[in-house]
Order: sequence, then C-alpha cells, then structure tokens
Amino acid sequence: MFRSRSARAHGSGIGLAVAAELTAADGGPLTADSEVGRCTTFTTRLPVRAR
Repeated sequence: MFRSRSARAHGSGIGLAVAAELTAADGGPLTADSEVGRCTTFTTRLPVRAR
C-alpha cells in the first residue's frame, strides 16, 4: 500500500481492496482513471439483476 505524505484521509487503507472484492463478487468491474498531479476517479459498475 502507498499513501503520499500529503494524503488527507486517515484510516487503514483497505477500502479500495474491499470495494474491488465486492465488485468482482457481484460480477462487475472496478476501473480507475487518473490524471497525473490532479486526481484519480474510481468507478464501480454492477450488473442489474432481474427480481
């Protein structure tokens, strides 16, 4: 795990790993889009299930 010295969040740092596992378990992708020096956006897409 890597967290920069200027990171604002405090915590264990496992949130993204948990989100990736839950997303994969439901059959969806977790993607990242990053701009150097700006931001990173993570997107989770889950399939729609019939009731």
